Amino acid sequence: MARFILCLFFCGIFANENDEILKRMEIYEKKLDTEIQKRSVIENEVAELRQWKRNIEQVFQGKSRNQRLLLESIPDKTGVAFSAYISASFEAPPFGVRHTFIYDHVECNVGNGYENSTGIFRPSVPGTYAFTWTVCASGAKNSEIGVELVINNKVHGSIYVDSETTNEEHCSTGFVVHTIKLRDVVYTRSQDAYHEGTIRSDHYSRTTFSGWLLF
Repeated sequence: MARFILCLFFCGIFANENDEILKRMEIYEKKLDTEIQKRSVIENEVAELRQWKRNIEQVFQGKSRNQRLLLESIPDKTGVAFSAYISASFEAPPFGVRHTFIYDHVECNVGNGYENSTGIFRPSVPGTYAFTWTVCASGAKNSEIGVELVINNKVHGSIYVDSETTNEEHCSTGFVVHTIKLRDVVYTRSQDAYHEGTIRSDHYSRTTFSGWLLF
């Protein structure tokens, strides 16, 4: 009888331990299932990210750094220059004072900043520019002519040519370096003084206006 009682006692202990082990196994199995599900979700997200990365690389293939980062495009500062001249000589007195010179024949207009219909240069790129202009006076009769460079209605340079000796041709050239911004306007005009004679511009002497971006 004593042995039977002991057997029942130990069998009960073993049964309790077995139940506890089974419960723990169930808990671990549930945790394992949860971890497997989490891993599956992560693997799907990684696959989606890799596909997104490939799509982005295709969209921005060949794009510059500014384009990839969606930054404002910086204009190329090496491509602005213009040069033009007046195609025919004309009398100075009727031209008047503070009258804009229109250099109608364009030889170079990189950046399309110069307007041959108005004589005005409008920069497509801000920066420091060099400007030069030349005015020629005919020696067929006395000629006195002054021309100034104007930036936004302010004079930044002025030249004067005087051809008082008959049959002597005279030209004068001005040169200005100035930093300008977008929407600035640059042009040349007759000075605020009386002019006489002929402004010459032909295949012997050219009255010209030029400019180019330095940096």
